[in-house]
Amino acid sequence: MLGFIQNPIKSLFHKEHPFVEKDSLFYEISDAFETKGCPVCHLLDRYEDQYMEALFYESVNDGNIRMKMEQSQGLCPLHTQKFLKAGDILGLSILGADLIEEWLIALDRNNEVNTTCLLCEQRSQNERRLNLAFARYFYLKEFRDAFESSAGLCKKHFRQIQTLINDQNLAEALIKIEEAKIEKLIANLYEVIRKHDYRFQNETIFDRETEAIRRVWEFLKK
Repeated sequence: MLGFIQNPIKSLFHKEHPFVEKDSLFYEISDAFETKGCPVCHLLDRYEDQYMEALFYESVNDGNIRMKMEQSQGLCPLHTQKFLKAGDILGLSILGADLIEEWLIALDRNNEVNTTCLLCEQRSQNERRLNLAFARYFYLKEFRDAFESSAGLCKKHFRQIQTLINDQNLAEALIKIEEAKIEKLIANLYEVIRKHDYRFQNETIFDRETEAIRRVWEFLKK
C-alpha cells in the first residue's frame, strides 16, 4: 500500500491556502477529473493531438516551427507513428523533405545533430506545467473534493506530484485518496480472478471489474 493515514481527510485542513488562484488551467484539470483515467495523462494526450493538428493545418509553413523540426532531426518511434496517423500528405511531404535534406547536409559536413524528439520535449514541458499546477491547486478544498471523485492519477504522475507537495497534511491527503482508489481496483481484479474459478463461473463479471483491468495497467505504465 502507499501508506497508512489514520486521520480522515477533512480533519487535516482548517483553512484554504491564501495564495492559490483559480485560472483556466484549474478548470482544465478539474474537467479532466471526469475522464476514466489519469487526468494528467488525458490532458497531455489532448495537448499533443492539438499541437500536431496545429502544426499540420496552421504551422507547416511557419519558419520557426520548421526550424525546430529541422533541429530535432526526426521524432522518436512512438511519435513518428502518431505523426504519420495525424498528418496529411502535403504536410508530411514538406516537413519530411526539410528533415531529410538537413540530415544529408549534416552527413556531408560530418556534423553532430540534435536527436531530441520535438514532441517528447513539448510533452515534457506540458507535464511539468500540469504537475506544478496540480500540486498548487491541491491546497483548495474544491479541487481536492473533485480529485477524490475522479479515477485518480497514474503511478508516474502520482509520484511526480507527490514530490512537489511540501505540506505534510496535503501529502497525506493525496496518499489517502490515491490509496483508496487503488484498493477498489485491487478488489475488482480479485473478483475477476475469483469468477474464473470453475465453482463461480456462472457469476456475471461486471463492467466495473473488467474496467479495473484497464485502469490498473494504465496506472502501472512507465
